[in-house]
Amino acid sequence: MQLTKQTLKQLIAAAYDEAFDQLSNDEPILLAEPVFDEDPPLEEVAMNQSSINRLAVLIGKLQPEERTRLMARFGFYTSEYLLNQLSKIKQAEKGMI
Repeated sequence: MQLTKQTLKQLIAAAYDEAFDQLSNDEPILLAEPVFDEDPPLEEVAMNQSSINRLAVLIGKLQPEERTRLMARFGFYTSEYLLNQLSKIKQAEKGMI
């Protein structure tokens, strides 16, 4: 049998059809997302007092703006920021903004 362009197309089409049929009939081998029954365990980092002290020293060395951004990232804000927000809310209630 001589391999011609038409024969090659037929072989490729047959291989494609066979692979498609196998995929549609069989259980999927690869899932779109992994399925787990449990959440993965969270690694707990033990923080002893010396680690906390070193961290506090490092945070203390930051510039005030950097420290504010860092704390805001973790949901902590300065009292000045909170008072400014309350002031804006009060002004908005009175229609001043």
